[in-house]
Amino acid sequence: MVTPCNMHINALADVAAMGADEAGAKSVVFNTITVSDGISMGTPGMRYSLVSREVIADSIETVVAAQGFDGFVAIGGCDKNMPACAMAMARLDRPSVFVYGGTIQPGGPDKLDIISVFEAVGGHAAGTVSDAELKRVEATAIPGPGSCGGMYTANTMASAIEALGLSLPNSSAQEAISEQKRTDSYNAGAAVMNLIERGIKPSDILSFEAFENAITVAIALEGSTNAVLHLLAIAHEADVALELDDFTTIGARVPVLGDMRPAGQHSMSDLIAIGGIQPLMKRLLDAKLLHGDCLTVTGKTLAENLAGVADYPADQTVIRPFDNPIKPESHLVILYGNLAPDGAVAKITGHEGLRFTGTARVFHGEEAAMRAILDGVIKAGDVVVVRYEGPQGGAGDARNVEPDLRDQRPGTFTGRGVDYRWSVLRRLPRLPDRPHHPGGVRRRPPGFRREWRPDYRRRRNARDQPGGGRFDPGGTPSSLVATRALCHPRRAGEIRPSRQHRKHWRDNHPNVARGGAIDGVVMPEARTSR
Repeated sequence: MVTPCNMHINALADVAAMGADEAGAKSVVFNTITVSDGISMGTPGMRYSLVSREVIADSIETVVAAQGFDGFVAIGGCDKNMPACAMAMARLDRPSVFVYGGTIQPGGPDKLDIISVFEAVGGHAAGTVSDAELKRVEATAIPGPGSCGGMYTANTMASAIEALGLSLPNSSAQEAISEQKRTDSYNAGAAVMNLIERGIKPSDILSFEAFENAITVAIALEGSTNAVLHLLAIAHEADVALELDDFTTIGARVPVLGDMRPAGQHSMSDLIAIGGIQPLMKRLLDAKLLHGDCLTVTGKTLAENLAGVADYPADQTVIRPFDNPIKPESHLVILYGNLAPDGAVAKITGHEGLRFTGTARVFHGEEAAMRAILDGVIKAGDVVVVRYEGPQGGAGDARNVEPDLRDQRPGTFTGRGVDYRWSVLRRLPRLPDRPHHPGGVRRRPPGFRREWRPDYRRRRNARDQPGGGRFDPGGTPSSLVATRALCHPRRAGEIRPSRQHRKHWRDNHPNVARGGAIDGVVMPEARTSR
């Protein structure tokens, strides 16, 4: 057992096998690998995390194709194996159903989760959380099997995959150790036999409109920015022309309705208790925000699946009505500017404000930034800039989860500008780290000013703002800029800090080393002929 997310999945696989056998098929169970972000976070091991998605997809493809399986059930329970399952389904294009392993139950009477630990670490560093309280939080936040309990990557991707049509209704909204999850697994085994008999394959399901449905649901639930990364990769495998700018187009018409952690108040278990995501999807369909004619693994259309779904209880507070959204448009903001010419992704829930200018504090590597955060060096109004951790400087496109700066500076806001994936309260986007590109996280003079406005967005091909430095509301808006005069190039002959795994990724995963993961595709050449 590597992670709580996956520790129970073997039992679910046995139940799915039983469902397939009793539907007239012959099941064969096989496993793949996974890694724990929680264990590898903050270490060089994190550089294997995103690429494990490709390894998992490759391994599923290898076994299914080599053994000539007619169809399969893919069961995933954490950040990387879930999109990997969907990628393998798209590549193989054989009748298949995805089963989400399920969410973890809340920890104790205080309903703690993994973010409670990060918040407690930040509070402990600030002196507001005692040793005993920190230990209590650590001991109760993870009570058993299941994925992180808020609308983090796993629950976001489970909901998006269900909206894509690749899993059975409400598979995304069941606790890991519930009887409902065992029933879902059994039904998935039987559903594959139905798909085989009817000749329904992922290519019949994964249309552009299906991806629009997935993005819509992820936005409505206030989902993770990693949905951008993974949905682009799944679309790539399905030969669907989904682009980064489509998230902006769709986001302009879809409100944020889910008051979900980490930015909101509720856990996934709270959403399950009121009916899961099916009532939300019914509301979105009725509002003409979903494509009801998209086919799903039930063999029915989305509209047919939702026809008999009842609405949420009148007194629930988890999902807002359309006339009282948390945010009237998407929180997943795609930014462009002279710091991010290829685009950057930020989660802007509205709590942060719509404009921020601060003094950059630049750190060479996440270790140095973490030390500064824990030592209280970062002050309100600073922008934390982390270099050498993106696809160029730290191959593998590692992600960092830091102590919550709000718990060290209550009521204040500190920005983060990074060239890789920085999680928890993704206040600032991930930027490219490309020395050959006129932009990205490059050498800056000490104390240079950085500014961004998430309310100003532009598409990739928009005209650059004249002068290119500050924002001019009367001109073409740019979203993420530093004063151009201060964007000095890297010094000739500059030596980057050595990274243990850079040669490995350069030799074995060249697109990661080149920065190809910024659009969600780590190894675009690794395709399977259908």
